[in-house]
Amino acid sequence: MTQKANNQAIINIIRQGQVWESEEDTEKELHYYHVTDALNRKWQTIGLNVSDAIQVFEHGNDDNWTRIIESAPYNPDLSINDLINMLNISPEATGIRNDMQIILNTVERLNEFLQRSTFANHPLFCLLK
Repeated sequence: MTQKANNQAIINIIRQGQVWESEEDTEKELHYYHVTDALNRKWQTIGLNVSDAIQVFEHGNDDNWTRIIESAPYNPDLSINDLINMLNISPEATGIRNDMQIILNTVERLNEFLQRSTFANHPLFCLLK
């Protein structure tokens, strides 16, 4: 069984224009898709259809096919509990939860953490599960 590289839930996916012009079958045309994840980051990926685009997105960030085009917006009301829920950190991960509460102790630090998290398959996200 293959493990997903991008573990963040997809909130929204919108089909954009074609990757390149095609004179062949329209079912085989690649399109850009914009994906919004649970952290409110906007990604660009490609696919033949929505299902294919989701599979490419889940494969991970490689800067060729899937990349962040907008990082998470600054949220002045962000709390550590909001971040823990967005990252889907299990209740059993008490060490990580406690460390996050100590290190990410201001709204500025929480938002900076989200701004610097450029992809969901970073080893840190695996530790947080």
